[in-house]
Amino acid sequence: MDKQQISEINSYYQRAAGKYYQMFGGLMVTLQDYKDRTLYLELTISDRWDKRDALSTAFQLARVWRNFIPALKDALLFESKCVYLPPGQAVGFVFRVSSDPAKLAEQVENAVARMSGTEEAEEEGAHRTITVSGLIDADIPSDMSPNRELSGLPLNYDKNAKLN
Repeated sequence: MDKQQISEINSYYQRAAGKYYQMFGGLMVTLQDYKDRTLYLELTISDRWDKRDALSTAFQLARVWRNFIPALKDALLFESKCVYLPPGQAVGFVFRVSSDPAKLAEQVENAVARMSGTEEAEEEGAHRTITVSGLIDADIPSDMSPNRELSGLPLNYDKNAKLN
């Protein structure tokens, strides 16, 4: 799938469903790639997302994407990079746009400064990241240990993940 199609799918998903995960759950998901019937997703998870661990969340979102987007209906596998934000940091931001040009310029400047701070934190390795992959239709066991196999397909964890 080419970058233009991925961009269109991400835009459609964000407008139709993703905004609710982001606003109410503190979770942002983007499709990075789709090839060989495998979804490559990136999940940005804030401390507001307290429903599930990375593995359960990745399974849930892989199923949502496959079932929600017709172009992804044949997906069998997923690989999700889960990025955990530091406590109190949001997955996005919203601000009221001022009609005063000076105030608007200040709002934009502040927003850019916050985004720059996030990028610096990523470079310094402040975010915990784990990569999870599996079969989209596998049963999710209640025991979510990293060495567990689902439906004969081993779960792969990024060996370089920082688990704080």
